[in-house]
Amino acid sequence: MYRIKVFICFILITTWPVKAQESIDFTSVDSLTWKLYQGKDWKNLAHIGKKALKNGIDYYYLRMRIGIAHYETGNYMKSAKHFNKALDFNTGDPVALEYLFYSNIFSGRTDHAWSVAKGFSPALKEKIGTAKKKSLEKLHVEFCHENSFTDDIVSNPANYFSNIPGYQIITRHFNNVSLFADHRAGYRFRIFHGYTYLNKSNLFHYNDGMYILNDPDYVINQHQYYFSLNTSFNNGWKITPAVHFLSVKYSKLLSISAGGPNGLRAIYGMHNTFNLLAGLSVSKYIENTSLTLEGHYSNLNENEQVQTTMGMIYYPLGNLNVYVGGNFTLHNQINQPAEELNMIGIGKFGFSIAQKAWFELSGSWGSMKNYSEFNTYLVFNNYDKILQKYNLHIIIPVNENGSLLYFGSRFVKKSCELYSFTTQDYLNTENINYNSLSLYGGLSWNF
Repeated sequence: MYRIKVFICFILITTWPVKAQESIDFTSVDSLTWKLYQGKDWKNLAHIGKKALKNGIDYYYLRMRIGIAHYETGNYMKSAKHFNKALDFNTGDPVALEYLFYSNIFSGRTDHAWSVAKGFSPALKEKIGTAKKKSLEKLHVEFCHENSFTDDIVSNPANYFSNIPGYQIITRHFNNVSLFADHRAGYRFRIFHGYTYLNKSNLFHYNDGMYILNDPDYVINQHQYYFSLNTSFNNGWKITPAVHFLSVKYSKLLSISAGGPNGLRAIYGMHNTFNLLAGLSVSKYIENTSLTLEGHYSNLNENEQVQTTMGMIYYPLGNLNVYVGGNFTLHNQINQPAEELNMIGIGKFGFSIAQKAWFELSGSWGSMKNYSEFNTYLVFNNYDKILQKYNLHIIIPVNENGSLLYFGSRFVKKSCELYSFTTQDYLNTENINYNSLSLYGGLSWNF
């Protein structure tokens, strides 16, 4: 009996498109999609449903069946589109709302899922667990260590630095620790904020035309606070303003003279600078594609910067198992005409292995100095300039609650320019190129 049913269903599917060219109506569509739904033939149900929509047949149950078909095959981004359409026909329908909520959750669009939850009935909120919003939703802890391949420069500075009066600062290594938190502030709003501490050791080269100093223990300490407010909407839009405050403490050379154990006596005084970054990110989900537009302003290292970023990520399977995309940034140092307009490109590719671990490979190219990423979250305010960087990021879920363990590495090609005392500008002709490698790891814990 089962074989006969399968055979009849097969005949209906294979002959229906031909008949549809002659006559397609609501009754035939409703009958066939219902049979395919009952038989859990999700692939053919999605195929037939798509043809029906192209022929102008559209109603609540058809959208629900197509949405469930995509949901069951793991294309959550496409299923969300159809559940949204179903709600246009039947506003507040609890079944469509619940499916839409989980479609967004499994697509990694948690903020949009909570925006959907705003329309839940009290009973549905209690069932899914969105009735009570936790003051602390997530806690993120991260540690990063970077080591530059600069031992030879430190040991043999005369082989690298020119005799032109000026100074150069080359990174030796740094440690960076961060603590961030997510707070749900209503169904549409999420606050993300936190603190970062950076301790950085550099090689400081100074030449005033009379004395030459090469200090391998030139330390910079940096305290940072970041704040962003994510506002999400049911139609896939998200607006996120952000601010990032930096307090940089470093030793400023006050005087240098002959004498001391190494032949020179250098006197430093502690100096503090305060920097601000402000950003605005606007993003839009269109089925399997995410589009982003960002604008940033900053005043790093006694200069001002403006940058605009346009990004796109495509998810071919409609979920997080595979994605590809990138960003394109126009970056301008306002008070340095010689820098003019920098163009920076970022490409990324991500995939999962059996949904047990996610891997992301990314690369950036361009002149990255006094530059920021991820809506000013990540700041590159070193004195040296980044030319290329390559990143491997790995994510491993640790429980069903959505908590994650992540770690990765970042390889960076840098160029250190000489700040000349004679021209009062950076001299690209005296660049020292070197590389660095960062290792980082962290835990993102869901409460």
